[in-house]
Amino acid sequence: MNSFQRISDDYWDRILRPRSPWWKLPVREIWEYRDLILLLFRRDLIAVYKQTVLGPIWFFVGPLFTVAVYTLVFGRVAKLPSDGLPPPLFYMSGILLWSFFSSNLTAITGSLVQNASLFGKVYFPRLVVPLSILMSSLVKLGIQALMLLLLLGYFVLNTDFSWKPGLSLCLLPFLLLLLSATALGLGLVFASFSTRYRDLNHLVGFGMLLLMYASPVIYPASFVPASLQPFFALNPIAPILEAFKSGLFGLPFSLWTGLAYSSAFALFTLVLGLMAFQRVEGRFVDYI
Repeated sequence: MNSFQRISDDYWDRILRPRSPWWKLPVREIWEYRDLILLLFRRDLIAVYKQTVLGPIWFFVGPLFTVAVYTLVFGRVAKLPSDGLPPPLFYMSGILLWSFFSSNLTAITGSLVQNASLFGKVYFPRLVVPLSILMSSLVKLGIQALMLLLLLGYFVLNTDFSWKPGLSLCLLPFLLLLLSATALGLGLVFASFSTRYRDLNHLVGFGMLLLMYASPVIYPASFVPASLQPFFALNPIAPILEAFKSGLFGLPFSLWTGLAYSSAFALFTLVLGLMAFQRVEGRFVDYI
């Protein structure tokens, strides 16, 4: 064959092309690697509790223990208000979505460094790993949501608590989408920089702790003093948590402007995260 003769693309097993722009996501390529997503998803669910005594029961033990501590410390000792709800229900509803967000953000931030050995051996779209993390977190969230429903049923049947869900409960899929987009976007930004600066992994863990206390997880938004409301409004996670509690328990909700801000923030961080990830995707293994 003449070396100058044009060869069709079908002749080659893989064609190396220039890096595509950030907005052109390899959706088709990610779909071709869906089996790998499922494999990593299974690993995230099973490997964490492999060779443990309680196994998957840890899905329930962690949130229940956290709720018990919060009820004792913040409900009984600090006597923080709980919007007229039984404290265990109030804390469980806040922990449910907050844990989903914080665990996703933390795991995605460290996903490039933790899977460096895998990235250096075989090629696959790097976005596969963050997507598998989101999938496994959604399953964990579903399992823990059953625990919240059981706790809710207990208080309805054994106390004078009356359950009246609000119409905003229909927004739950949208709220999960906002949390997922925010966690993915911020996680990709931090993961892109953490390939060079490992300190970010520690800073993110510390930042999540501070952000939790700035979010209505252990207290309602109405508890925040008027002088601090402008700072509280900067937290994009707060309206999402309040909207969930409002829909689940039929509480009044007035943070519609904040929810619009959370939506814009989620879109912005997702775009920023994809841009940052696209810039380092091809060469981050060299730094790791």
